[in-house]
Amino acid sequence: MTRLDRERRLKLAQILASSRRGVTARVNDNDLNQADAVLNSFGVVELPDTVADCVGQPYWPVESRDSQARVAIRGSDGLLVMDSVSNPIRTSDHARSLAAGLLAGSKHLRQESMTTITRYAEAE
Repeated sequence: MTRLDRERRLKLAQILASSRRGVTARVNDNDLNQADAVLNSFGVVELPDTVADCVGQPYWPVESRDSQARVAIRGSDGLLVMDSVSNPIRTSDHARSLAAGLLAGSKHLRQESMTTITRYAEAE
């Protein structure tokens, strides 16, 4: 298990512990076992924070050979795009980072569309 895998396991175990027993709960063996079960069955990634570019468009930085690599929402049509992402993807960490960026972008688009639907429903 790599250092990153151990950190991911512990972070998930901490989230499980605090969701069941409160924010200050300590991680126990049960939390670690449940974290292992989740990590062995699902692709778990931490979503990156949303960043705004110079014109206010949201994007999510991703790991790649190019330091400017990111997932962004294209201003012209509102679709997700991958800017400066190397192809082929050279490492599993870069692949996980890209997956996290795409998931964060899709979550943002879903929230935006739900906000639009709610506004439209309220206007009627």
